[in-house]
Amino acid sequence: NLRNLISLVDISRAYFNANINRTVYVELPPEAGAPPGSVGVLEKCMYGTRDAAQGWETAYCTALKRLGLVRGIASPCLFIHPTRNVKVCVHGDDFLSVGSKADNEWFRSGLLQEFEGKLKGVLKAAGDEVRVLNRILRRTAAGYEWEADQRHGEIIVRELGLTEDSKELTVPGRKLT
Repeated sequence: NLRNLISLVDISRAYFNANINRTVYVELPPEAGAPPGSVGVLEKCMYGTRDAAQGWETAYCTALKRLGLVRGIASPCLFIHPTRNVKVCVHGDDFLSVGSKADNEWFRSGLLQEFEGKLKGVLKAAGDEVRVLNRILRRTAAGYEWEADQRHGEIIVRELGLTEDSKELTVPGRKLT
């Protein structure tokens, strides 16, 4: 639906928004100003800790629920608002939302009141694009396009041992002579 907009919001330092549910001690770095060998107790999750990802999931699910969004049944990464025209897909700290201009702005405003982050892009007109997970999401006059991550193709070619002088097959399963 080209009347809708697609927006991408990236949350800064996502894991530091999550409460930690156990006691974890960390050695303080020199820039903390503490004597060498000093330790501190974490109050929030930190990258590299076992419970960081789960804590972040709990934090953003709680925030989205406060905004009135309902989590999908088939995919826990999808959320929908029952009365507003906005749908959200979450991947890590990226929130891709689809909906009317007003409801997209409402969602973005609500999310950025909960967490520090920034708008990475809005697809409003043909030619607008945004990078999502190293893929390009682009709006065209006819609709939307996803451009695959080029590295995936390069990995496949390398793993199959193909070279620039490899011959193509005109019919699947045909043996080259």
